[in-house]
Amino acid sequence: MGLILLTVIFFIACYIYYLSIQRDTKVWTKEVEVAENIKIPIEFMTSQKKYYGGHAFGWGGGDYTGYIKFNYKGIFYDDNAPHTPIVIKYYKENFYIVYFDRETDFHKIMFRFFKSQTEGNFKEINRNQFPKHLAIQNRWFKKGSASKDILKQLDISRMGNSLTAKIWYYLKTGINYHESPYYVPENLLKEYKKENFTDLVE
Repeated sequence: MGLILLTVIFFIACYIYYLSIQRDTKVWTKEVEVAENIKIPIEFMTSQKKYYGGHAFGWGGGDYTGYIKFNYKGIFYDDNAPHTPIVIKYYKENFYIVYFDRETDFHKIMFRFFKSQTEGNFKEINRNQFPKHLAIQNRWFKKGSASKDILKQLDISRMGNSLTAKIWYYLKTGINYHESPYYVPENLLKEYKKENFTDLVE
């Protein structure tokens, strides 16, 4: 009886371990407009441990990984990061990425800025090194937030709760996403738009 019980426990432990190493992985390619009249196909990958159960009772998840990969002008670019890229822009022979980082600390969600290097990899930069006119979200639009068209028009009266507005707020004040207001004040958005998009100021 004791041997049977140990065998059952062993197989249950093995099955739980098997479940714990299963992953949900998604790989896809999408064309992204990285500059005016420049669109390039970019490969994205996201992966995490499989989550079992519902919101109240469940286990698993976590251990996030991811990457972006693309070719441009004979250079292969790639960056391995578990975060969500919400801005991918090309400016003066360099690519810039803004990541929405929920994975490092879910209680301190933040924006992180990266710049491409000559070898095709990316290096993190501080907010003062990021070209402010590039801070317009061009992917991963959230439901209930400003739409792609609203952001393209920079209609500040309707973009106060957008990630773009909160990037502007961070670039302007140094206060990152997790401490930013739900709606960014319209006067700050007007000021940022006037300073960085002079041709679009009404």
